[in-house]
Amino acid sequence: MSFKTLAVVQSTSTVTKIKNKSIVVQTGSRGEKSFNFDGAFASTELPGIYSSQLSKLVHEALSGSNVSVTCCGLNEIGSGNILHGTGYNANNGIIPLIIHDLFDQVAGGQYLVSVSMLQINNKGELIDVLNPHTRSMNIKHNDKIGVYVENLSGIVCSNADEACGLYTEGFKAENALKMGQRDVIVTLYVSKKQQAGSSSSGILSKITIVDLIGHESEQENVGIKALFKAMGKGKAKKESALSNTNKLVHDIILNSSFAAVMACVSGEEKDVDTMMSLFDMVKSTSGLRLSPQKSSGDLDKLLTELRQDIKVVRDRMMVQNIPQKKDVTLLENLLSDLNAVKKTSWDQRIMLSNLYVEERKRHLADRGLLWVLEVKKGSNSEEIKKLQNCVEKLSAEYKDQKNSSEKLKNDLRSEIDQYTKLVESGNSDEKDTKARVTRIQQKKEAYKTESEKTSKIRDDLKLVKNQLRKEKEAGLDVSSFNFEMMSRKLEEDRQRMKTENQQLVDDEVEKLKVESAHEKAELEMRSSSGGLQLDANEQLRNAVQLATLKLEKSAITTQLDVLKKENMQMEEHIRVLVEKHGKEVEIQQLQNLQTFRAYREVFEEFKVDLENRWRGLLDDAIQDAVFLNSRNTELSQENEMLKMNVNELKDALSLTGTPPGKLSSIIDK
Repeated sequence: MSFKTLAVVQSTSTVTKIKNKSIVVQTGSRGEKSFNFDGAFASTELPGIYSSQLSKLVHEALSGSNVSVTCCGLNEIGSGNILHGTGYNANNGIIPLIIHDLFDQVAGGQYLVSVSMLQINNKGELIDVLNPHTRSMNIKHNDKIGVYVENLSGIVCSNADEACGLYTEGFKAENALKMGQRDVIVTLYVSKKQQAGSSSSGILSKITIVDLIGHESEQENVGIKALFKAMGKGKAKKESALSNTNKLVHDIILNSSFAAVMACVSGEEKDVDTMMSLFDMVKSTSGLRLSPQKSSGDLDKLLTELRQDIKVVRDRMMVQNIPQKKDVTLLENLLSDLNAVKKTSWDQRIMLSNLYVEERKRHLADRGLLWVLEVKKGSNSEEIKKLQNCVEKLSAEYKDQKNSSEKLKNDLRSEIDQYTKLVESGNSDEKDTKARVTRIQQKKEAYKTESEKTSKIRDDLKLVKNQLRKEKEAGLDVSSFNFEMMSRKLEEDRQRMKTENQQLVDDEVEKLKVESAHEKAELEMRSSSGGLQLDANEQLRNAVQLATLKLEKSAITTQLDVLKKENMQMEEHIRVLVEKHGKEVEIQQLQNLQTFRAYREVFEEFKVDLENRWRGLLDDAIQDAVFLNSRNTELSQENEMLKMNVNELKDALSLTGTPPGKLSSIIDK
């Protein structure tokens, strides 16, 4: 058993800094405050964090133990980038790293992996993110199978890319479904194929990733903050006193053989007190003691035990004149548990997964979220690796080539400066001047050659980066993006193009400065040696050309200023339009939500009425069955007594010598 508290800061700033295993927070006039964890990292170290702190997850899961990672963030940006990485196709977050590691170790068809994704909104309502159906979803508990969510869909995945794609679809749907503060639970269910002749295989283990948002602002005696504090002190909580989120988190963490709780912040939050409250909340779990229950994966044994429990309750109800309400409720729960366990078998999971895949298209379409499924093809991970290696190689070559060009440029500029000073002093002789001019010319040609090589490598690097970006986006249909996603993507494209263009301009300006200095040195050399003799017409033409160039420069400068202002105004207009569109969409969503809530309230009332009628009929049926059974027993006993009396009467009359015919008539009377 292993439990860890970790802290991950997305971007270091003047507010926070990492020191060994601690996060140091600058509190202004109050000085510094340090928070100690089992590990403290920057978000740029995610692969290293996984390999050094979380690599035991998959090994423990494959050995039959449940494992979990709980991520606590101040907002979805801080925790979201840690869990799924940056960008919608990223593979550098905690969840993609776990998925790839899991499938690397279960290759060969001996394991079955399925994925579920649950959202709990600020009202405590449970939403199946992958398959947002309207069936009732309740949290159930059984001593043999633990806590589970009724009617939560699990979709089987055959490889890591498929699982990551499914999670990406769920992530997009979750962002569209969220209403205020929400928590998300992603679960990977792992089963191992049994050998021929052995027992049926059920769930071997679960890998659970929990994303908790905004709980640091809760009061000390309620919510996740209170739960963490109680768990850290080893105090058990009554299930009935916990909210839906707390029930699941309590069971997920305590029943794990390996668990980690992470504090995830961007490091730029303005509210330092809120950030410190989050660190305190995570740190309060440091004394937690895990109590895992290792699963054998033996489905037949579990089904037999549940059926035995059901038989005990039924037998107890049969001897009761009127069944007690608690026994009826217990029987209903046991039947629900039995049905849930049946669904965990290898064949049932595959069959239900196919059903859920078909269902989710209809359910997502009903909520206007069908666009999350518009994925044309998965990205080629092998091709991505090749392109990434090519980018790294070209980047190193470009860096070396640029350093070489910079060195030649500095040498050329130094040579030109020395020559200019020598000419201005008037101490140069013809031989020394020619030697310097020859060196300058040679260095200029060498610099020109190196600059061309640098430009070529830069163009190749840009081309490969574009190919890499396109390959990463190959699994997404851009036309299916919602407005927010598309706006964000286009903004990133504009910023990338602006950076590349600025680098191109800077390189050209540097090249122009070097060539200008060289031309100036040549003109000064020719002037000092008397070789620069211009007649009146040439001087006039040069003067006119100079005046024309100055005017053109002024016009071009004005044009550039106008274009810059137009660009700034365009960006401002885009920003205003995006904000306006966002507000209009939010208003429309609220109106749709109100309509949906009104419909749901009517539906809930109708459902409650149906449930009450059904329960009433069920109670009446059970009571009638018990009454009839009891009455049948009484009548059977009376019938037996009558038979005995008749036989005794026959014996008595036979002793008196009454003829048989008369005896029968007497008995009939």
